[in-house]
Amino acid sequence: MSELPSLRVEVCENQRLDAAEAFLQTSWWAAFKARHGWSSRAFVVRWSDEGTPKEFPLSVLLRRLPLGFTLAYIPHGPANTDFLKAPGFEARLAELSRALRPHLPPRALGLRWDLLTGTTSDTGPGSDTDAEEASVSDPFPAPLGRPFRKPPADVQPADTVIVPLADDETLLGRMHKKTRYNIRLAEKKGVTVEKAGVEALADWYALYRQTSERDKISIHSEAYYRDLFAHAPDLSLWLARYEGQLLAGNIVLVHGRQAVYLYGASSNEHRNLMAPYLLQWAAMTDARDRGAVEYDMFGIPPTDDPAHPMHGLYRFKNGFGGRRSHRHGAWDFVFRPLVWTIWTRADALRIWYFKVWRKR
Repeated sequence: MSELPSLRVEVCENQRLDAAEAFLQTSWWAAFKARHGWSSRAFVVRWSDEGTPKEFPLSVLLRRLPLGFTLAYIPHGPANTDFLKAPGFEARLAELSRALRPHLPPRALGLRWDLLTGTTSDTGPGSDTDAEEASVSDPFPAPLGRPFRKPPADVQPADTVIVPLADDETLLGRMHKKTRYNIRLAEKKGVTVEKAGVEALADWYALYRQTSERDKISIHSEAYYRDLFAHAPDLSLWLARYEGQLLAGNIVLVHGRQAVYLYGASSNEHRNLMAPYLLQWAAMTDARDRGAVEYDMFGIPPTDDPAHPMHGLYRFKNGFGGRRSHRHGAWDFVFRPLVWTIWTRADALRIWYFKVWRKR
């Protein structure tokens, strides 16, 4: 076995985090989460790639657990392309976990990495390929080996669709024919789209509550999303209306060269007007015109399973073309195996209650 690259961790100022490739690794995200039960620590990771010194920032969020224990969580980290793609990633991630431990609270259970590594596949040539046919051969990433352990559930969506942004003709050409049709239908029927901000959040949140009740999903309070607008440097609220009535609304973030569709709401009325399709189209073209090169749909079910409660979302997001990304998601580097086992079993019951029992 080849010798591991030299690696060390140093505490740094929060501002260093803003060079991270993922928005969940930025200082503003850490400050936002500090308003909602978390604390944070910022580090710079220095390592060597075939003799070339390299470095990247790393944000670690901390959450207090019962009996004085702590969970250390690294959302979408390490967010550094070189570190992710260099050979021996698992061994380097374990080395990094051990290097971080002295900088964490003494009763930390372990490190929960929310990884961007994984596999990708195209949604289908010409985008007229049926999503089910295209998903049959989707490769899924191999699980990590010990000492990493899989927690009861992922924190961030492990599966998503990422749409490469291009000129209008290329974008439309990659879409499923039904998606193109629905965009044109919404325009023809008189659906209008506007780009707004936090001033329209109350109207959007009322629609989001309606969506939550219909789809049986958990949502935060309105104050949570107001805080998000207060911290994020580039966040937009997109609204679709018909004859003045709000039909759909999306919250879209732009970070560097990537746009991310974070939250979406839609009305129970006038669903035949296909407003969410036109809304996504407007947000994508706006992000492209402002320099973004890809648009992350931020979450789909892992497969085209009609029995999945979010199957419609799978079809909707895949219809815009692009590539499906199946990420490793959350993996824990455990410091206290016995306590970790007890806590994760209790957490599994909590997750089951919210995702299964409450949806009956």
